[in-house]
Amino acid sequence: MEKCSIKSLIKGVLRYKRELIAGNLFAILATVTIVIVPLFIPLLIDELLLKKGDTLTSFVDNYITPMSLVGYVLFFLILTIILRLGVIFATKQVKICSLSQKISL
Repeated sequence: MEKCSIKSLIKGVLRYKRELIAGNLFAILATVTIVIVPLFIPLLIDELLLKKGDTLTSFVDNYITPMSLVGYVLFFLILTIILRLGVIFATKQVKICSLSQKISL
């Protein structure tokens, strides 16, 4: 049995370097998705109800299609649900892959 030292810890981490990098990238992507999406809601309220700014609405108008108030709300609601489901699905995939790796070892 190897003694617990910094050198042995680094060697152990380097054995799983690819998995560690992939896991961290996935965690960063999931965090950004979870944190940024709810910030759309206050920005959308400012733009649609208070008429302050037009960053999101002008982007949607220019690159997707012009919409009414209800259209913008439904669009960002559907976008939020899709992004949340994407993170949940990706998390399930990572769990399945990690379980299959443990079984094959």
